[in-house]
Amino acid sequence: LDVIPTPISVWGDVRGGVRQFFYEPSRGLVRSTSVFGIASGLATGTAQLAGGFLGGMGAGAFGLMSNLSGGLSNVLGNLSFDPQYNADRMQTQQSLVTDSRQGLRLGVQALTDGIVGGMSGVISNPIRGAVQGGASGFAKGVGRGLVGAVVKPLSGIAGFASKTTEGIAFDAKRVTPAAQLARKQQHLRARQPRRIIDGVLLKYPKPSLTEDI
Repeated sequence: LDVIPTPISVWGDVRGGVRQFFYEPSRGLVRSTSVFGIASGLATGTAQLAGGFLGGMGAGAFGLMSNLSGGLSNVLGNLSFDPQYNADRMQTQQSLVTDSRQGLRLGVQALTDGIVGGMSGVISNPIRGAVQGGASGFAKGVGRGLVGAVVKPLSGIAGFASKTTEGIAFDAKRVTPAAQLARKQQHLRARQPRRIIDGVLLKYPKPSLTEDI
């Protein structure tokens, strides 16, 4: 289900880039009837088109890889039958990524947890099983430890791939026209200033959200 919105998102980004490609030259012509105005609008539109296509396709592709590898990490983690490891793994997996650097940091953490968890489980699981269930518990603990020694590092590798590609997808998304517009809207004042001319308080101006995108 995580991968279903990806084609829709890619189409929206590419469509936004195409729309800006045709809109910006006409906007430049309105600002200035000279060749410079048209050229400036065409350059801006081309940049928006490239951002929509490359950013949208990149965000979609890396987002899809992130979802698939994250799902694989979940499957492998559940095969370890270690509730504590799964709780720690899910906390890392569900952490919000805002750029590729943070994605790399969380990916390394997932990989480290998988390797360390697999190695330590070989010793801790048999001991825990013996304390809780005697000889039969010890045998079960040995089996879980050996299984965990294989699936936990593999889960960590998948988690590493998931978080790093998630960070790359987020950075790719930033160059799309929709993301640039969202950043512009964040910088708009919640309430615009009002002017007083000859003792008359003027109405609030209506800012255009399409300016200087």
